[in-house]
Amino acid sequence: MNKAIPLHLLFLLSALVLPLSAIDQTNKQIEASQLPVGSSETEVSIILGSPESTLQFGARKVVNYRLAEVIFENDRLVKVSFTTEEARVRKQAEKKLLHDQAMARKEEIIANNLTRATEVRDKQLLNPDFLKANPEYRLRYWKKLQSWCPQLDINEQIRETAAELKEYRRLKLAAQVKALELKVAQLEKKADAAEKKVSHAEKRAEKAEDRLDRAKRAIAQFPVVNPVVYPQSTGIFVGPYGRTAITFDAFTGTWRPFLPSNRIIIKR
Repeated sequence: MNKAIPLHLLFLLSALVLPLSAIDQTNKQIEASQLPVGSSETEVSIILGSPESTLQFGARKVVNYRLAEVIFENDRLVKVSFTTEEARVRKQAEKKLLHDQAMARKEEIIANNLTRATEVRDKQLLNPDFLKANPEYRLRYWKKLQSWCPQLDINEQIRETAAELKEYRRLKLAAQVKALELKVAQLEKKADAAEKKVSHAEKRAEKAEDRLDRAKRAIAQFPVVNPVVYPQSTGIFVGPYGRTAITFDAFTGTWRPFLPSNRIIIKR
């Protein structure tokens, strides 16, 4: 059996189920009147509570509260925008949807990159030219592939290639040391040959000096007074009348008898 609801209870129920938007609108009017332009951030926070996020653009600062967005310049309020609980919930839902879509797209990109990177790795592992390449090049290639796709597990390839590179550098250093040792041996051999030449030259110089000393001693035993010194262009002509001194005349291009006036007398 249906019973009639008293009138005072109807008023009470209607007050309890008032739309939240009407309550939010009342709160906005009250808050707007309490937030005059020029208020400080501390004063605004006392009224609106703790901020949810803050963005700083030089002297301009945007502070987001639960149901309001406040803009400060030089720590002074210049603009305030209010919103409702329904709009806030709707905005958060939109942001969550965009975030979920972005994450799904990111996961899709990661999966595609992993597939492509796996194909590249398997292809290179079967490539004989790549496997015979310099280990330094291969290690750089693996590290670049890992940086492009961190989800790809190529730690084993990196470890093996790093060990190969270490051994390659050791052998290369040993070859360089061997080449240097060979070069040093060649230089030492050349130095020994040069020393032998110097020693031989010194001996020849000593012999020449000894011969020169003997010649000087021999000349000193038979001194020559006023020897006749001829120019380099003189000669001796042997004819029917005996030996005759001749000289070459550069002006006429002929030989002529040597004149006594051309003789150079060196007095001792």
